[in-house]
Amino acid sequence: MKPRILPHLLSYGVTTIFAEPLALYSPGNGQTNFVLAAALTGSEGCSALQKGSIQSGFYEMNDLFTAASVMSAVRLDWDSDSITDYFGQAQRLQPFKDMVQQNLLHAHVYSYIHGAEASNPDIHVRCDDPYKVCGSCSVGQGEYLAYNIGNEPHINFCPSYFRLGELSAIVNEVTGNKTLKEDMDAYYNRGTFLSSTTAWARQVMHISVVGTAALESKNLNGSSSISHIPMGNSFLAGVKSSVPQPNNLRYAYGALRAKWIAALSLQEPYDAPNNPENYAMYAQARYLEKTRNIYPRNPVLDLTSQSALLADEKLQDSANPKYGCFNRPDVVTADGRTNGTTVMKSAGSRFDLTSPHKSGEAFFALFWALALISMAC
Repeated sequence: MKPRILPHLLSYGVTTIFAEPLALYSPGNGQTNFVLAAALTGSEGCSALQKGSIQSGFYEMNDLFTAASVMSAVRLDWDSDSITDYFGQAQRLQPFKDMVQQNLLHAHVYSYIHGAEASNPDIHVRCDDPYKVCGSCSVGQGEYLAYNIGNEPHINFCPSYFRLGELSAIVNEVTGNKTLKEDMDAYYNRGTFLSSTTAWARQVMHISVVGTAALESKNLNGSSSISHIPMGNSFLAGVKSSVPQPNNLRYAYGALRAKWIAALSLQEPYDAPNNPENYAMYAQARYLEKTRNIYPRNPVLDLTSQSALLADEKLQDSANPKYGCFNRPDVVTADGRTNGTTVMKSAGSRFDLTSPHKSGEAFFALFWALALISMAC
């Protein structure tokens, strides 16, 4: 199934014309003129259409985390299938429940409108690949869609991101297919990463004020203590990559590997709560449950013999296509190639398609939207 590109272009044109973001709190409530509390800034190396795709994915990501999060006074259903699949059994997860819930709440704050009491920092986005990461993935291991810079609100989007589908288009297409609708990876989008929405969800969890990871330290007396650090990427314990890397690991991207680190006893109980992909997959699952009353159960792991799973390299590498570089992390250390400070000064200014546009800009966007519709007919 090929992701659809046309809906991205149309959504950009229509959003520009009407200046109406998705109503993130409750669609249809009439709030169509608000501006989100956080903005996207920068856009170095991005074309107008790429900026539109990035912003559309950002709104779609907010839909996912709105579905996944609950207010702090309400607890998540720790025994639900989606929690168990992507974060682990409730008893094993017990020490990290608060961290998981807070991480989901922090991500959800990006959907807050301007004037809300809480807000997340603006996100600096770019397409110029300052760290030359986009084309560096090993053959057969997938490709980078985006990467976070320094655990800051700073994300570079790679060319592969712009080939991903729009959330609603992907969901409509997959739910109409009896074979695919049970397969979680089939829903990957720009918000998660099959659609670019999933991609956005993964990258946002790397931002230090959003995603917190648990770090276990062993003490000399044999005890251990937990501290918290910004979120990196978890990997498959006991399974090394066939492609030589500095740490020779297989990172937990995709639904199967996300479920793997949540279920196998060889994994630490904090591996899943420490992994951005697990939050993206969980948010995607909750979105499908709430909007379509569907929970895609595939891929299913047979846990009767964990030694057999560890020996099954074909299974571990089964995701195809791969929505990420499966043998490398997708967060890089900031250095002199970018201004790696907490407050980033951008070559570009805030770009927010929810702001009022001049009539000439609206006419130009309408012209291209109608042209694209004509080509699609």
